[in-house]
Amino acid sequence: MGGSPLSVWLTQRPLPQFDKSLHPTEIPCHFGSDIVRNFNMSQSLKLEAPWAEVREKLKEIRLDLTDEDLEYSPGQEEELLKRLSARMKKDIPAVKAWIESVSFNKGKAS
Repeated sequence: MGGSPLSVWLTQRPLPQFDKSLHPTEIPCHFGSDIVRNFNMSQSLKLEAPWAEVREKLKEIRLDLTDEDLEYSPGQEEELLKRLSARMKKDIPAVKAWIESVSFNKGKAS
């Protein structure tokens, strides 16, 4: 028996080949006939506290982060997120979520 029609269909489909030089957010994803490319990281950070306060809290949580790592000006989110992503070895959406979470929790233990 070949299994369910869905499992047969899935096993018979060729796996897509991607350009290995692309960043994971640039790999095309297929949803029906649409192709979604390049996850938009130009969205601004949603901070609930002033950046100076968030920056100090981030440095308390991650002692390896420096002032240079956390250098940020409004409109420069992408540079900050890329720098922290490389430093922390995490993907950009995870870093963004972490910063926003720390900002939202303000003075609470994290």
